[in-house]
Amino acid sequence: MPDEIQSEIAKPMGYVTREDARKLEAGIADCMLIMRDQTGRFERPVYARPETKKSTPHGFGRPVPSSSERAGRIYVAGPMTGIEDYNFPAFNAAAAKLRAKGWQVENPAEHELADNLEWADYMAYDLTRLGLCGAIYLLPGWSKSKGAMIEWNIARALGMQVQFANAA
Repeated sequence: MPDEIQSEIAKPMGYVTREDARKLEAGIADCMLIMRDQTGRFERPVYARPETKKSTPHGFGRPVPSSSERAGRIYVAGPMTGIEDYNFPAFNAAAAKLRAKGWQVENPAEHELADNLEWADYMAYDLTRLGLCGAIYLLPGWSKSKGAMIEWNIARALGMQVQFANAA
């Protein structure tokens, strides 16, 4: 493949500012992926522009969160597909309960991605959020959900604490 074509493929589609990257890492912004104009599907990742000084050991932003940093974060998982309102009331009730107990909650029902995405697009994003957590909270019906089963398997493989909602 000619170098000019290869370099075009390898380039990210755009950059975010350092401030935007820090917001992404802090969880204040949604994600580091950009979307194609018409299809709504995710395209290549957007990267922060490299720092000119080597002010941080890992490039821009913070290093990967340690297990102690993830310990206070919990991810809510359960069935959505085929359930009225995508089961958002159950997800939101669980998130409120967990927050009242002092958890920082990653709730897939709270992200604001486009409505016209495919299941795999949502899963790709949600799995990035799961990786920021030290625990997973499984809602009733989770074992019948393809996505929740994937999340549960990843959580177990990563050694996360597993909690079950009543009747889950």
